[in-house]
Amino acid sequence: MIALILGAQLGSTFNFTELAGDAIRNLVPARKLALVPKLAPAATGMVTVAQFCAARGADLPLPVMSRIGRKAAALSRADGLLIGRAMEQFGEVNTYDADVLALAFDAIQAAQ
Repeated sequence: MIALILGAQLGSTFNFTELAGDAIRNLVPARKLALVPKLAPAATGMVTVAQFCAARGADLPLPVMSRIGRKAAALSRADGLLIGRAMEQFGEVNTYDADVLALAFDAIQAAQ
């Protein structure tokens, strides 16, 4: 019956695991989960913490970048600014206005 559904001749052999993998790859687009090595703002001027740090040449550990993101989120909410979303190495992350990230970056660096 499967041969009839696939339109193959009777007695043909198939690698069903390979066929299923091909079908899933065609349904689900591949995601590129890598950090952007340079500042690449969207049309709105929003950037991620990782993009901002890379543009400044700062190689910071994840906990520090997380603190910068939380500070940028707090500043954005206080000023009524939008917080965007983008796909990064860590999955979906927030994007912020570059000026807000500069303030958050300076505040976190001064606190260390």
